[in-house]
Amino acid sequence: EYFEQLLSEVLVTTYSRGAPVREWRRKKGTRGEALDCRVYAFAALQALISMGLSLDREAERIEALATRTMPPAVLRVARSRWMTEQ
Repeated sequence: EYFEQLLSEVLVTTYSRGAPVREWRRKKGTRGEALDCRVYAFAALQALISMGLSLDREAERIEALATRTMPPAVLRVARSRWMTEQ
């Protein structure tokens, strides 16, 4: 269903005052939430890139975090006096 939703719109060319006008129209009886989400996500990514986001730099930062060794976690045992105190 996901891919059907990605293909839920078709490009239609109409003429307005003799000039071709292209617009996307939804096919009848189809849902397009997946396409809408993909378009919104792409627009958000483009906005972040225009504000200086570098995907290569972010990928390097994430890789550096993944390869960094973390100290072993200290296990704490929670002791309760609920059973011993009367």
